[in-house]
Amino acid sequence: MINYWAEGPTAVTITEIGKQTGSSKPSLYREFGNDDGLKAAALKLYSERALEPLYAILEQNPQPTDVIDQFIAFITQDRSSLALPLGCLQIKMRAHLRSLGPQTQSEVARIKERTLTAYAKCIRNGRRTGLFSTDVRPQIGALLFDTMNAGAMTMQSDGVPAAKIRGVLALGLSSLLAQER
Repeated sequence: MINYWAEGPTAVTITEIGKQTGSSKPSLYREFGNDDGLKAAALKLYSERALEPLYAILEQNPQPTDVIDQFIAFITQDRSSLALPLGCLQIKMRAHLRSLGPQTQSEVARIKERTLTAYAKCIRNGRRTGLFSTDVRPQIGALLFDTMNAGAMTMQSDGVPAAKIRGVLALGLSSLLAQER
């Protein structure tokens, strides 16, 4: 997972994974079937470890009054202190979707749907509590959250300072807020 996250899903071979983990190539094939199975398993693990905390922020109920601040803090957290690569494995795999196998493509689609559902739920909750404008359709707001996240992860991978990414996220997501806030 870390290798695909750090190097990108198409830059790491199953042979390299075997060398780094001390596993033989045949044992990796027995466990995962092929390179596609290994990538799909890595992405599933990433979802469980890296995205579940994001979903928890987005699905706060019933008062998500500071969900945007928590979202921005989560997205821009100091990765070096956590010994984590920059960017987002899900976003990187989405960018290389056509070069990935069917199992990985299916896992990418599942995670994207789960993520968009969490964003839409956040918008619906925020509309009920007065945080988000009632003019914002949940599906449109979900796409904005997703686009902002993808852009932030790309900027992070490109070395843009976290303070600038926070500013971009705050500006972009402010369009969702209710006027009376």
